[in-house]
Amino acid sequence: MYQRVMAHTYQRVMSHQQVANQQLMFCNTYHLLLQPGPDVVAAAGGLHKFMGRDESRPLITDSGGFQVERERERERARERERECAHARD
Repeated sequence: MYQRVMAHTYQRVMSHQQVANQQLMFCNTYHLLLQPGPDVVAAAGGLHKFMGRDESRPLITDSGGFQVERERERERARERERECAHARD
């Protein structure tokens, strides 16, 4: 079985029917956290209902840890840049 990773850009080029017919979908937890957010997904009744996906078709999600750690490292780099700029002033 071929597993597509349903990134936002990739999904844009597929028809709704092509997306709906995927045997298995992989959803990115970090992106779902940013938009639409957990409250929106919960209010819809969960991820399957939010997506309008038949509950008999499986979904998998990642932890989002890679993106969270990447954002932390970017913030650390920005902090180091601010410290260097402050030291020069």
